[in-house]
Amino acid sequence: MLEQTTRREADTTRVGAACQDDRSRLYFALAILLVALAVVVVKDRDFWFGNAETAVADEATPEWVPGRVVQPPTASAPAAKA
Repeated sequence: MLEQTTRREADTTRVGAACQDDRSRLYFALAILLVALAVVVVKDRDFWFGNAETAVADEATPEWVPGRVVQPPTASAPAAKA
């Protein structure tokens, strides 16, 4: 008859510690990326959000509104001979 062998199980304590270490590294990398993004946005805020002088200049420029719309003449088909 076949003998039953003992089932081997992985040591979950080391696996859990390795996952926790990787997770903490990911959070640290995310924090660094968010800080870098904040620095870039603050440094170039005029580029991202525009400055007040440009916004005032755009508001002072009048918009062109045509008085009437001219449509080009349509090409007529040749008349059929009867």
